Amino acid sequence: MKRSYLCVTILLSMNIYAFGGAPWQRLFNGKDLSGWKIRDGQAKFYVQDNMIVGKTVLGQANSFLCTDKDYGDFILEFEMKIDDGLNSGIQIRSESREDYKNGRVHGYQVECDTTRQIGTGGIYDELRRGWLYKMQNNPTGQNAFKVSGWNKFRVEATGSRIRTFINDVPCADLIDNMTEKGFIGLQVHSIKKRELAGKKVCWRKLRIKTEGLGQGISKEYPDMVQVNMIPNYLSDKEKQIGWNLLFNGKNLSGWKIRDGKAPFFVENGAIAGQTVDGPSNTFLCTEQEYGDFILEFEIKIDEGLNSGVQTRSLSREDYRNGQVHGYQVECDSSDRAWSGSILDEARRGWLYCVERNPGARIAFKKGKWNKFKVEAYGNNIRTFVNGIECVDMIDDMTSKGFIGLQVHRIGSRKELIGRKVRWRNLKILTSNVKEHLSEMNHSVPQVNLIPNTLSEKEQKQGWKLLWDGKTASGWRKANLESFPGKGWKIQDGELIVVASGGDDSLRGGDIVTEKKFKNFELQVEFKHTPGANSGIKYFVNPQFYEGKGSTIGCEYQILDDDYYPDDKKGLKGNRTLASLFDLIPAENDYGKKVKKYDWNRAWIIVKGNHVEHWLNNMKMVEYKRGTQMWRALVAKSKYHVWPNFGEAEQGHILLQDNGDEVHFRSIKIKELD
Repeated sequence: MKRSYLCVTILLSMNIYAFGGAPWQRLFNGKDLSGWKIRDGQAKFYVQDNMIVGKTVLGQANSFLCTDKDYGDFILEFEMKIDDGLNSGIQIRSESREDYKNGRVHGYQVECDTTRQIGTGGIYDELRRGWLYKMQNNPTGQNAFKVSGWNKFRVEATGSRIRTFINDVPCADLIDNMTEKGFIGLQVHSIKKRELAGKKVCWRKLRIKTEGLGQGISKEYPDMVQVNMIPNYLSDKEKQIGWNLLFNGKNLSGWKIRDGKAPFFVENGAIAGQTVDGPSNTFLCTEQEYGDFILEFEIKIDEGLNSGVQTRSLSREDYRNGQVHGYQVECDSSDRAWSGSILDEARRGWLYCVERNPGARIAFKKGKWNKFKVEAYGNNIRTFVNGIECVDMIDDMTSKGFIGLQVHRIGSRKELIGRKVRWRNLKILTSNVKEHLSEMNHSVPQVNLIPNTLSEKEQKQGWKLLWDGKTASGWRKANLESFPGKGWKIQDGELIVVASGGDDSLRGGDIVTEKKFKNFELQVEFKHTPGANSGIKYFVNPQFYEGKGSTIGCEYQILDDDYYPDDKKGLKGNRTLASLFDLIPAENDYGKKVKKYDWNRAWIIVKGNHVEHWLNNMKMVEYKRGTQMWRALVAKSKYHVWPNFGEAEQGHILLQDNGDEVHFRSIKIKELD
C-alpha cells in the first residue's frame, strides 16, 4: 500500500495521471503560466480561479499563449468559455520561425467563434492557407458549440489525420501533412471594436496524451465528410468508401489527348496543360467513361486563362468529326467569376451560369489552388467550388461519358502562349454514390432542362407547371373565355404560335392565364424562328388592348434582334430581346448569351414593385414600378395613354401572338408571399 501511494504522489507531482490506460499530462497546473509563452499581439494572459484567462485589447495582431514544448501525435482535451462577440481558437502543431513572416504564429487552428458559431470546430490554417475544413461539411457539428457557458473540446492528431470534437459531437476530420509537430497555442483574437476591449476567453482542464493513443482514439463516423488535403493520395477512409485516383501523380496513364495541339505533361505531382497558338480547345480525357459519380479535383490557372473540366462527355465521328462535346464545369480566372458554371461544350452553350447564384461568384480564388467537386447522379448535376455550392441542374441529354481537362484556345491573345493550367488530386467515387451526395440546398436555384417537368426540389420549393405540356388547360384567348380555335397548336410538348404571314384574320390572338398573379417567379422556355417577334407579358388586364393589336401589359420582349426591324426602333435598344419593351433595354456586362433559333430561358421575378428580367440565367433588366422614374419612362413610351400603366397589384400572364412562329414550353411559376 505504501509503495502504491508513493507512486501516485510522484505522478501527481509531475502533472501526470492515468485512468485505465496511457497517462494524461496536465498542460496547466492551475496556479501559474509555467510552461507557456506569450507570442505576437498585446492581449493579457493570466491565471484566475484555476483557469487561464485571455483578455482582449485594441490592436491589429492576434495574441497567443503557447506551450514551450512541441507535440506531434496526441489527444488534447480542454474546456473553453468565450465572452459574447469574440472569436478565438486553439493552435496545434503550430510554429513560430524567424524565416516565416518575422516569427508570427502559424499552423493549424481549431476554430472557436461566438459570432459565427456554426464555424466552431472547423480547422483553419493560421497565416498560411486559410480554411482547410469548413463546418458546412458537417451540418450536425455546426450546432455542437454553445455560445454561453463552458464547452468541452477534444482534438485527436495522429499521423496526417486531425479530428475535432465539441461536447462529444464530431466536428472536423482532416487529412493533411504540411506540419507534423509543433506547439499548442491559446488565441485571443485581435479586435477593432472598442466595446469588445476587456472581454475574456477562458480555458481550463487542459490535458494531453501522447502515448498509447491507439486505445483512446474515437470511433469512426462513416457518414461524416473527411477533407483530404494531400495531393494524389487516398486516406484509409476514402479507400473504404470506394474512392479511386484518376491521376497517379507520376504519368498520364489512363488519359488521352483529343482535339487541339496543347501539350499535357506531369510537373511537380500535377497534370499541367500549356497554351499554344491554335484554333481549337485541347482536352486530356480519361479512357474510361463514367455515369453516376462524385468527382473531386484541385485546379490552379495562370492569370488570363480560362479552362474547364468536361464530365459525361463524348467524342463521336458522326458529330462534328469527333469534336469533344458535353457538360463542362467552368474554371474561370477572369473578373467575370463564372467558375462552377456549366457550359454544354460544342453543343447547346451555357446551361447554368452562376449569375443565377451570386453567392458562388466569390468562391474561386485567383492564382491559388481551388478545390472543385462535381456530383452527377441520374439527371442531377451539382458543382461546388471551395465548399460553396455553385450549380444545381437537371438535364437528361447525356448520362455517361469521359472526363476531360481543357486547355482553352487563346485566340488573338498571343501574349498568353506558354501559360499553364494545372490539376492535381483528381479522384472519383462511382459506388454507393447516392449515400454520399450533399444535402439539398434550397438557397441554390435549380435549373431544370427536362421539358414540362418539375423536379423534387422544385416541387418542395413551391413551383407549379403553368402549362401541362399537353392541353390548353389553364389558358384562354385574351378577350374570350375559351382557347383560340386557330393560330395556336400543341405539338410534341410545345405550345406554338402558328405563323400567319402578317394576316390578322389568320391569327389566334394572345393567350392569357385564367388565373391572376401578384408576386411570383416565372420561367418560360422559348424558341423563335428567323425574324420573329413575340413577348411574355405580366400584370395584364385583358380589357386593355391596342385595337387589333396585342393586349397591354409589362412585356418581356422576345425578338430576333438581328433581323426584326423593331430592334432599331424605341430608345437605346429598349425593344430588343429580354428588354422591358419600349421602356428599359436589356443589358449585361457580358452581353447576351443567346442560343440562336434554339431554346432560351426567360425568368421573370416580381416581388411587390421590384421586377427583374433574366435571359439564360443572366440578369438583363431590373426596375421598380410606381416610382417617379418609372412614371417618367412610361410618359415617354407608347404606354403613356393608359393611366397608371404597369402599376396594377396583380394581373394575368400572357403569351403574345404577333403573327410569327414562336415555340414555348416548360412554363412554370412559383408564387411568392
